[in-house]
Amino acid sequence: MKKIFLFFLFIFHCFIIYAQVTGDFRSATSGSWTNCTTWEEYDGSSWNTTINIPSATSDVEILNTHTVIIPYSGTRDCKNISIANGGKLWADYTGMTSLRYLNVYSNISCNGTIGNGLGNDDAISFNINGSNCVIDGTGSFTVNRMRKNAIGNTNLTISMNIELRFNGDALDNNQTTSNHLNIVISENCEVNCCGNGASPAGDIYIQTNDAITIYGKLIISGSLSNIPGIDGITVKSNATSTGSLITSSSGISATCERYIEVSTTAKTHFVSAPISNAKISSILDGNLGNFNAYKYDPSLGGGINSKWTRVFASTDMDLGISYTIPYSHASTTSKIICFEGILNTVTIEPAISSNQDDWNLIGNPYPCSVSPRAFLNENARSNTYIYGTLHFWDESGSPSTSDFASWTLTGTTKGNNGSGNSPDSIALGQGFFVQSQSGSPTKVTFNHDMKSAFSATFFTPEIDPVQRFYISVTDKNNVYNEILVGFTNEATEGFDNMYDAHKLKGNAFLALYSYIDGLDKEYAIQGRPYVVGRDVVKLGIDANTSGHYQFKLNRKENIPAGLKVYLIDKLTDTKVLLDELTDFDIHLASATYTDRFELVFTYDNLLDIKANIDENLIQIHGSQLILSDQHIGSDIQLIDLFGRIVNTWNNAEQQINFSDYSGCYFVTILSENKVPEIKKVIIP
Repeated sequence: MKKIFLFFLFIFHCFIIYAQVTGDFRSATSGSWTNCTTWEEYDGSSWNTTINIPSATSDVEILNTHTVIIPYSGTRDCKNISIANGGKLWADYTGMTSLRYLNVYSNISCNGTIGNGLGNDDAISFNINGSNCVIDGTGSFTVNRMRKNAIGNTNLTISMNIELRFNGDALDNNQTTSNHLNIVISENCEVNCCGNGASPAGDIYIQTNDAITIYGKLIISGSLSNIPGIDGITVKSNATSTGSLITSSSGISATCERYIEVSTTAKTHFVSAPISNAKISSILDGNLGNFNAYKYDPSLGGGINSKWTRVFASTDMDLGISYTIPYSHASTTSKIICFEGILNTVTIEPAISSNQDDWNLIGNPYPCSVSPRAFLNENARSNTYIYGTLHFWDESGSPSTSDFASWTLTGTTKGNNGSGNSPDSIALGQGFFVQSQSGSPTKVTFNHDMKSAFSATFFTPEIDPVQRFYISVTDKNNVYNEILVGFTNEATEGFDNMYDAHKLKGNAFLALYSYIDGLDKEYAIQGRPYVVGRDVVKLGIDANTSGHYQFKLNRKENIPAGLKVYLIDKLTDTKVLLDELTDFDIHLASATYTDRFELVFTYDNLLDIKANIDENLIQIHGSQLILSDQHIGSDIQLIDLFGRIVNTWNNAEQQINFSDYSGCYFVTILSENKVPEIKKVIIP
């Protein structure tokens, strides 16, 4: 009965929200907005054919499969407009000499398509005439411009992705300066003022009493003018998101926020400035126990924890450099740092150490997020100034449990109990560590091409997915540490600058890491080729307290069926399958273990497979596989680089025809009463 009641309550709620009133319109067929045959009108009880068209007091819905076209002239008004999934609203593009406007006096909801979809321009524009307008939906929204076109104050809230393609003022207040246009771009939404292909622009002009508040993302391809100064533009930050303003316009004043989490114990935060000439004093707060800020100096002696130097309150914050500050308070849980001044929008090249393996603390210098992939492509791939890893301090944990989260093209690790942050972008105001390579220039570069979305996906596309295993260890005090082993065609078994991450140890109690054969460094992330048969990765662990430790497969991504991971304890000859249901619990003395544990990745029951077959025992001649006498009668499997069995030959003869296949494969030989053997082959 409870479920039935809730169902009818939901239906009643939906009826209230979408209830029609007399004078509302919906599409009856595709056609022109100004043609009455396009519409049905509601008379208070039913929908009927009409001799009318929508007015400024009409709610309008465009239904699935219907396309309504805005003409050049005639009455083009509505109160609220809703485009259903599959419905379309656009303008007649043919012979266009001026914009086609639709006057909207309240809200716009688009779950279908707004825009003609012709690519270079879009003929339709909106006049926002009411005091409040909310734009939302899950559809496609592409228009020329949006402008306030009525006397009075207007609040415009944009809660979906929209694209503005006008080659002039794409979003503006077309009224006197005595009227106010307040624009709010909601969290996880993007407004792209991109202009059109013929005359790319996409300008925004903020008048004296106007304001834009950015929780999501605003991209301006043209010029930005902000007459009110710091009160005209605010880029917001909170516990779940930080906004982005992407522009190349210079000399623009604004306010940029940076959210800081506060607890009773002093939490460390890496902060960088997005404005020129910001003072250290702007990030200090004596009420939160913070009187000092520090800068990392790689030239100082000792380890990473000994290279901090105090920076005084009157000092200007260097663009592209991060500073560390601790905050604590008994009752306050957060703080918003406000940077007020001239936005930095130009290329910045902060200095770093050129000594091999020196750590350098740098930071995002822009009022928007920066793409880690683009940053590393410039500084670690095209120019090998640094190693291809970014190290972020995970601010979500306590000082005793927090650690660094690392980013590579293989993926990201978390720094706090497996529930902390896995950064997929470098947020406004965010600092991070990079490690310099030997003999590199003494700088890194931030430029306009790196400016990015707040939530972009930077990992390898799904056509070649990275297979990721996240392995963690937790001690008796719930101190957590994590590594990532990822498999992709782009990586090798050796060191890959963009796919392997050196371990940066930020927690004094526990560290888990892996090794690459032949190298003496410790790794937080390893990228390796796809597993065929099996792959072995050696582990190291710094256990600084004696007691109980738990190894587990914390999570996995894109793993093909049958691929498993085992933890091997070579001291006790213990083999444990790690999965969502099985952990490995062990008592360890306080020590550093470098040769006791390893991970074995293998398909199903091939844990004990031989890694190679003698070159003389199996040969490829053209499209023929030639077996040695001792392998005749064996079962043969052909396995692709994703670990998938693509064919099987039972009781094989000496010659096997591979003419249906080409490329790189693995051949597995399963002889009776013998250990399986595997060989990598190239089939022409």
